[in-house]
Amino acid sequence: MRAGRALLALVAAAAGCAGQNEPGADAAARDAAAAVSACTVPGPCNPFTGTGCGMGQYCRVGERNDVACADAVAGMMIAEGAVCPVNGACAPGLMCLGDADGLRCRKLCARGSRGTCRGDDRCGGTLPGQSCVQFCRAIPRRCDVYAQDCPTASDACSLAIDPESNEHYTGCRAAGPRGEDQPCDGTALCAKGLVCVASGAANRCVRVCRRDGPACPSGQSCRGTIGEWNLNYCE
Repeated sequence: MRAGRALLALVAAAAGCAGQNEPGADAAARDAAAAVSACTVPGPCNPFTGTGCGMGQYCRVGERNDVACADAVAGMMIAEGAVCPVNGACAPGLMCLGDADGLRCRKLCARGSRGTCRGDDRCGGTLPGQSCVQFCRAIPRRCDVYAQDCPTASDACSLAIDPESNEHYTGCRAAGPRGEDQPCDGTALCAKGLVCVASGAANRCVRVCRRDGPACPSGQSCRGTIGEWNLNYCE
């Protein structure tokens, strides 16, 4: 049996790792330790709390691992998750950033921190020129890779990783155009029912399968394995 290593390219935003089945007390202690040991960024202000600047200013995140105080937008203090026009319009500790849902005020977090983001958000969104400051973003919605049950028709249920806990699971992502056995990576995505694995010297799209389920295409068998996700694929 030949094992294929799952391609993790789309999880480039991943931050710190942690065990998934720790007791509550141990997990709390772990998160506290992570918060203390998280990275820091040099400058006159704290981008995570917004402190350190004068009245009418905000802590602006630069693109050279730096921060600086800059003039805020007068009369604006937009809350987390709300639509925003420009930087300097959000409440302290937030930044106006674009993502799949457009420009919104998003919470900043230190790379490697855990438990600082709300709900299903995780500290993993990367910023240009920053090795420390990241932002909270939603992880892919959980789904069944065999049923392909993502609620959005254009999405495919594929491989995903929680950047804080390092849990390997299957989540909804935009489906790509690449067909079975075609090359793939973090930008060249596979179509529904296929996942991208490292096989030999190249990454390729393969069809997931169950050993007790429908047969693979003629000439293939359900013997490829993606150990971290406990999935099989046709080869």
